Amino acid sequence: MKNKGVKVGLYTGHHFYKPYRMDTIKNYDFLWIPRYSGASGPGKKPNVACDVWQYTDKGVVQGIKGSVDLNFLNGHKPLSWFTAANDHKKELKFTQYEELKNENNQLKQELADIKRLLAGKAELISTMAVATIHKEDWAWVIEEGIIKGDGKNLNPKGTLTREQMATMLKRYHDQNNKDQNR
Repeated sequence: MKNKGVKVGLYTGHHFYKPYRMDTIKNYDFLWIPRYSGASGPGKKPNVACDVWQYTDKGVVQGIKGSVDLNFLNGHKPLSWFTAANDHKKELKFTQYEELKNENNQLKQELADIKRLLAGKAELISTMAVATIHKEDWAWVIEEGIIKGDGKNLNPKGTLTREQMATMLKRYHDQNNKDQNR
């Protein structure tokens, strides 16, 4: 998106930011954090530097039925920075639009898979547990014997130890040498 001239923001919950290591993400233009007080007015500001603070989801705006989110600019960027088009921004070609739409749909599917995992649905089949972008590589390492097993019970999202990495590298090395000696 940034390469297309679109400003990219990271929107993450105040309680997610550090525990889920969102503070290590760097490739975005602005940080937007919701932190509510439980009332319609502002409560405690986020305790991390952010550009936009969403202080309530119970706001009232004339002409809109129901509650709305309300935000404060919290950093040094003026409102015009968020609303003005970039000078280098161009209209997307249809093929670029389709690419972005496909990427967005893929990310939505991966997010849905992650949500199901977090909801404790352990019965997910392995193709759902492996992120779409990694399915081909996952199948290859199993087929080549770099990772042993049927691919269904290997916990593709699990932590990889250095010992396991060493074993996989050794298997890859052995397989590569066997192929070269043929």
